[in-house]
Amino acid sequence: MITFSRMFPVDNDIAGNTLYALHYEQYAYDPTGNPLHHEVGEWLWDPATKTVVRIAAVPRGQAVLAGGVATLNGDGSTVLTVEAQRGNDSFGILNTPAALAAAPAVRYQSVFTLDKSGALLTYVDTTTLALVQQGNAPFTHVNADCLHKQTQPTGGTLVPLKCPYLPTLCTTTATRDDDDVDDAAGTQ
Repeated sequence: MITFSRMFPVDNDIAGNTLYALHYEQYAYDPTGNPLHHEVGEWLWDPATKTVVRIAAVPRGQAVLAGGVATLNGDGSTVLTVEAQRGNDSFGILNTPAALAAAPAVRYQSVFTLDKSGALLTYVDTTTLALVQQGNAPFTHVNADCLHKQTQPTGGTLVPLKCPYLPTLCTTTATRDDDDVDDAAGTQ
């Protein structure tokens, strides 16, 4: 489940600009309903620099500040693409000492696509970890889903979807993806 809520405009007195913020909270479950993941964060829009920013805190002891662009497609959909890399001073990734010792996140990309109606959201979050016990071999974790906007949570009711953006990943329901089970509850 991802819940979005608008925040007030954020006046950044130091930089002299105004940011527009959307707070989110995401819960992901495995196919049997057991919780896998809880994440909180914000999406920010800086109209002065035309930059999209995603701030995310994940329970593996990692935090991401990713930046990128918003694109309006010919079909009316909006695509938000943000990236971060470990060691980057602007858009970077932080890991706890335990995460650094085992599998630090080294690269992150998030692509959110919102259809023209605003009712269908698809996302692909790709995190690359360096597996320390395997000589820092890269491991790529992909979390992707198609979610249908609901003004009220439906208690897990499955909503069949045809996803134009991720046809190989999202062809069954709004509450199932390759590695997580999500419901969508959103407000505008």
